[in-house]
Amino acid sequence: MRDILEALEAGHMLDTACAISGVHYETTLRWLGKGARDLHEGRESDFAAFTARAKRAMGSSVAELWSVVLEAARKGDVKAAQWALSKHSPSRFGDKLAIEQSVVDKPEVPANEEEARARWEAIGRRNGWLT
Repeated sequence: MRDILEALEAGHMLDTACAISGVHYETTLRWLGKGARDLHEGRESDFAAFTARAKRAMGSSVAELWSVVLEAARKGDVKAAQWALSKHSPSRFGDKLAIEQSVVDKPEVPANEEEARARWEAIGRRNGWLT
């Protein structure tokens, strides 16, 4: 737990902190879940302390990075300002994606097993997984 916390406090993301410490990500998520339950129920435990410290570390990292972006925007960096707005209010300032829909014809169903096998083998040869 200590290695994960140190990595988080150094600014690493949770998955990276887990990798650095050699603890599986899913295990860490379970620990955080147990800690959150303990905190919610007012129980003191190692998991509760771990969760509280981890959340503080992750929040500090985000706040520090956000401050850097905002400072750059305040100094006139238009890209930093655009990025901050797109992340802060994506529905108003985020990229609008144009979605194009098209109708795709259903593939023709093979007439019999022999035809199906022939198509399968042709696809396999074309893709290099059948010789």
